Amino acid sequence: MRNGKSVIVLLYAAASLAGQTAEVTGTAKLRNGTPLNGVRITVKNKDAVLVTTATNTEGVYEAQAVFGTVSVVCEAESEDQPYARNRLSYDVEVTPNSNPGKQDCMFDRVTIAQDYWQQVGKFLVEMAAHVSNKALFFAKEWKEIDASGLPPDAKAVAARQLGKLDSSITDRTFTDYQKVDEPTLTRALKGDGKAASTLPGTVKQDVIHYNASKN
Repeated sequence: MRNGKSVIVLLYAAASLAGQTAEVTGTAKLRNGTPLNGVRITVKNKDAVLVTTATNTEGVYEAQAVFGTVSVVCEAESEDQPYARNRLSYDVEVTPNSNPGKQDCMFDRVTIAQDYWQQVGKFLVEMAAHVSNKALFFAKEWKEIDASGLPPDAKAVAARQLGKLDSSITDRTFTDYQKVDEPTLTRALKGDGKAASTLPGTVKQDVIHYNASKN
């Protein structure tokens, strides 16, 4: 009798699954919340391309997928403004209980403009209003910025702006970037070895790697 019940459950689950179309949706945007139109979205199952689509004027995309783990690859046009990393890839788990799968694509603009990072701060404050642990939220945002591939001078501006929003972030890279001297960092990025030697440890390592990547 137990085996009979198991078969019925499996058949019911298969029937439910057969009636669903797996999908993945999300929004492509800058970290300041600006939606990006025309971002190319490619959904893959391992190495097989399932579908290629693009975001609409509101930065939203919808694409068919398969149940299981799929890869979502986001690529934006960047002739007018460079992005720190312009081929973003995410693994998304799509199940009958989490269908459609959700995955946003967050692009980081390469800039040291204060107004842009102030916009980022304003958007993050709006986002943080919907989470219970704001300190964890801001710490996660810094982790993403730190790993984004932004040049050190842009990360320094970002760290100072985030520090105004939440002073509880204890990540060493964050605290190093907060206290870095901007003129010294600028000279170091231009190849001044003496200036680089006086930078906080994690910033100095970033500058070394960044300058090496340009050669």
